[in-house]
Amino acid sequence: MAIGRRLPYPFLQASGYTRVGSLGEFRPVDLIVVHDMEAPELTKTAENVAQYFHTGAGGRKVSSHYCIDSDSVVQCVREDDVAWCAPGSNHNGIQLEHAGYARQSERDWQDVYSKAMLDLSAKLTAQICREYRIPVYFLNAAGLKAGRRGITTHAEVSRAFHRSDHTDPGPNFPIHDYVGAVGYYLGKRPNITAPQDRKPWPIPVPAWFWVWAEWHLQGRNGPRPGDAYPEEGDRRVVRIPEWAVRRLEALVAGRK
Repeated sequence: MAIGRRLPYPFLQASGYTRVGSLGEFRPVDLIVVHDMEAPELTKTAENVAQYFHTGAGGRKVSSHYCIDSDSVVQCVREDDVAWCAPGSNHNGIQLEHAGYARQSERDWQDVYSKAMLDLSAKLTAQICREYRIPVYFLNAAGLKAGRRGITTHAEVSRAFHRSDHTDPGPNFPIHDYVGAVGYYLGKRPNITAPQDRKPWPIPVPAWFWVWAEWHLQGRNGPRPGDAYPEEGDRRVVRIPEWAVRRLEALVAGRK
């Protein structure tokens, strides 16, 4: 009998889920779905929400595959089994819950706690993408409806399938930076000529990355993680994440 895949994290079985792998059957894994827990940024939030899933408190039979906070990951459902989390993507998705709230601002998602948490999560997602050969792309509702594979959010699942009204992890969640970090941990290398000849990278990056990279390679000061960079054609300020600095270093090394 096959046992659903478990990674080396603490495991606390959720009470609400559909057994598949544990019955020796198989389900396709095409999506990684990002959620927030609507729970505070505390060091025990992953453990607390995992316990909530385990007990089915209040009669709510909900679950996720993983709960993540700033210093821990707890697995609640084996990957080969179905978590009850995002209708429309439960059957073929792995669900990741993060401490925080959908209402958080961009600044909130860039604090020390969130950075540590999202780094842990990106490493986990890289492992999952490698295991199931999931392409490292952000999928919006249109991509989901077209049946593509990749990384998405509960909000996009709601827009695509209209089976829930959840909007997490919220409009300010740094999904493109997150996808970029996943690519970094997978060791993806870009095609250095991509901005000129339009050959794609193995994974997408935020639109500002190429402009910022060119800006730096022309001799501007920097870069350091957290530096401010004004996005071209936009008055917003981008705070440069660590993965972008590392990727630029890989670009420079590739030119030598």
